[in-house]
Amino acid sequence: MVDEQDRGKQPRVFDENTPEGKALLEWWRQLQGYEGMSLAQLEYTGMKPGMAGVRADLRRAETDVEVVFCRGYQQLRVALPKNFRDEYRLPEVARVLAHVKTLPAPNELMTSLPTLMGHRKSEGEETPVVSELRFKRLLRIEDRHELVDLLIRLLPMVARTANPLILARDIWFWNDQTRKRWANDYYQALLG
Repeated sequence: MVDEQDRGKQPRVFDENTPEGKALLEWWRQLQGYEGMSLAQLEYTGMKPGMAGVRADLRRAETDVEVVFCRGYQQLRVALPKNFRDEYRLPEVARVLAHVKTLPAPNELMTSLPTLMGHRKSEGEETPVVSELRFKRLLRIEDRHELVDLLIRLLPMVARTANPLILARDIWFWNDQTRKRWANDYYQALLG
């Protein structure tokens, strides 16, 4: 599969209305227990019982090979259109999304993960949720396996909150363009 960003086009991969976006979101909802709701209908209410054992297996997986052996990954793989099934980036996406527990508040559904990382810890405080040093370390990562490991460690800092479609797209297209956008989002939240 050719990276759409490599051709200079805006990616449409994992948009809510694409077949792969619908499949990924439905899989994530089932993993969390939010079956049958649209992205706009999901409320900021925390976790509901879902496929806890399946999710736990994915969260314990430390390598792409271990992810591929998980039932949850295979459920996602089968649900996706055929051109996504053998993609080498899919285990990385599944592994990170298994660590995402909640969506941003309904009025912030399109908020990116770096924006959440750049928010201040508390009102009147200058310190962001994720320090600039850690964030810069994240942006310097070229290797996707390293990226996944660091994202999993950083997700608890934002209360394991992220939009799974935006995060999946950003992992899928992790490149200079994505890193620049993340830097802009982070510093807009921090300084804006």
